[in-house]
Amino acid sequence: MKTDLDRLMAERNIDVLFTLPTETEDPYRAYLSGGVQFSGMVIKKRGEPLVLISPDMERDEAAKSGLTVYSFEHFGFSELLREHQNNLQAVRPAWYRRVFEELNVRGRASVYGVADVNETFNVIVMCARHLGDLIELVPDQIRASIFDKAVETKEPDELAKLRDIGRRSSAAMCAARDWISSHRAGD
Repeated sequence: MKTDLDRLMAERNIDVLFTLPTETEDPYRAYLSGGVQFSGMVIKKRGEPLVLISPDMERDEAAKSGLTVYSFEHFGFSELLREHQNNLQAVRPAWYRRVFEELNVRGRASVYGVADVNETFNVIVMCARHLGDLIELVPDQIRASIFDKAVETKEPDELAKLRDIGRRSSAAMCAARDWISSHRAGD
């Protein structure tokens, strides 16, 4: 359950976890945002509510999560692009620093998500090189991560969604079976 995240983070001595912004579908980001699909990032500080950071054009979608949402522009993304002449290698550390400083992201941090390996590697290396005064990147366990443990149990709203999906899937299969059985080849 998402309500277990703080306990799991404390057990593993993780102060903050975050997902990287990427256009790739990301089950970690979807889980944290309650199923909302957006290409931004999620930050979870231990003992504090989740925060979403979204591209401007997806801000309304991210807001459907009911969580606090900031836009990329809140942290001056376009300004940094102009300042660094669209050089993302220079923009990223400056942007992440603004995000982490304003949201007071500090301490032992773990990164989660699904994204292009090269892009992810670049961001992790960038964080280690340029943000070491704010965060210490630490790996979580493989096949027993915070998320692997959190999804083992379900909150009431998650159970309701699963039951609804099960009912609708069953109804669709019954309708397909009935349709198939009422037709013959060549009809």
